Amino acid sequence: MRRVKARIMTLGASLAAYAGAPPGARAAETITAAPPAAPARPDVWQADATFQNSFGTERLERYRRNMVIDAAKAKLALRVEPAAFVRFGISALVKDYYGTTTIPADSYLPDDARAALVDADPAAGRPGTADLLAFPLSRQQQLHEAYAALNNERVRLTVGRQLFLTGTGQAFRPTDLFNFTHPGDPMWEPEGHDGVHVALGLSASTRLEGFVERQPSLGRANWIGRASASVGIWRGGLSFTHHAQPRTDWEAINSVDGLAAVAAGNATAFVRDFRWDLAAAEVVGALAGVNLRAEAGYAFVHAPAEVGTLARAADSHLRLLLGADHAFAAGFSLLLEYMYLGQGRVRSADLDLNDRLGQFTGELVSASRHTIFFAAGQELGSRFGLGLRGMAMVMDPVNVVFMPYLSWRMSAHATLDLNGTLPTGSPRGVIGDAGPGALVWLKLETGLIGAGDPGNKS
Repeated sequence: MRRVKARIMTLGASLAAYAGAPPGARAAETITAAPPAAPARPDVWQADATFQNSFGTERLERYRRNMVIDAAKAKLALRVEPAAFVRFGISALVKDYYGTTTIPADSYLPDDARAALVDADPAAGRPGTADLLAFPLSRQQQLHEAYAALNNERVRLTVGRQLFLTGTGQAFRPTDLFNFTHPGDPMWEPEGHDGVHVALGLSASTRLEGFVERQPSLGRANWIGRASASVGIWRGGLSFTHHAQPRTDWEAINSVDGLAAVAAGNATAFVRDFRWDLAAAEVVGALAGVNLRAEAGYAFVHAPAEVGTLARAADSHLRLLLGADHAFAAGFSLLLEYMYLGQGRVRSADLDLNDRLGQFTGELVSASRHTIFFAAGQELGSRFGLGLRGMAMVMDPVNVVFMPYLSWRMSAHATLDLNGTLPTGSPRGVIGDAGPGALVWLKLETGLIGAGDPGNKS
């Protein structure tokens, strides 16, 4: 049961979590697939400490009450380069939650989907489906990274727990199969992968690389091979990814027999491990001052022997992202991204429980075939910024979630953001019965850099 419960999260918290970090900040934290930047010269160490706290509230329309979550995260990172060709890195984080620490995900389902949930039977010791849709937020301690890197002018080898991300998007990366968003966690960030990363520079503008991540629980490995090249300000690449993509068969769980099996401790029998082979391409560059990016891939999906009610999840399909952003004069900026998912739905009437809960758990990037992200921001001097972000799920009916924000850069090491979340459109749509929300986000960070010189600190 633990594995199923650990996957349950809410869309509303996901939107609030995204609103807590501007697209540019998110890109700066996650855009690179390489290890963190090395210190400037040998015999250098660098330590960074970050503290983040968010206080958010969201209206649960189903229960006619407000959900209030206070989430905190502390992260410490240390990087050491004892010689020009070797580097070690380690980072750890602690997260804690207060207030509403159990999120009832069933409150986000539209009326017809909620009515189809099977009720509990206490006499038989059987839970109801709604009982399983409660995501607990509890204290966590994580070893985020722990790696060693060897490199020279042409080759870099990184072994251990490390960040690895692919794709070009800022809001979405449909061709990145290694990283799943955990929507219910306001303090989510990409997690480290235990693996080996090799990069080979064939020339100043061309590069080959590979990454292998072991999956001990499955006795298999996920891997990717990629070739990239640059011409002027344009960069492009080709890649092939072999990856396991687990999906939970909620339609099968939502039955008397399924709930009885969960009560008997057989919840993992409803997690189906699909295998994906994804051929992809990406390109980034600029034209007339507009930053452009695109990624596209075709996924060849291999279903397990027991597919259950997830036959549609075995469909091979196209995934695509197109994006552009531009910074105008006087601090005004615009960003637009469009994502296409061939497995996504175009009509809400076709959404089943697997679709709706798949996006809550992060197993689906989106249940909609067409998704648009937009952002407009205005800098007000060096200290303040305000703007509006949003997501439009283009299906029948259309849902749009608006996320206004106000950011105050109190100092070089402290930022305070105020964010709002306003879902619009029919509750029959892909976002379900989500309510409005608000989030206050505080981020403090500091660092030290040393090279045998006590004065070299920041």
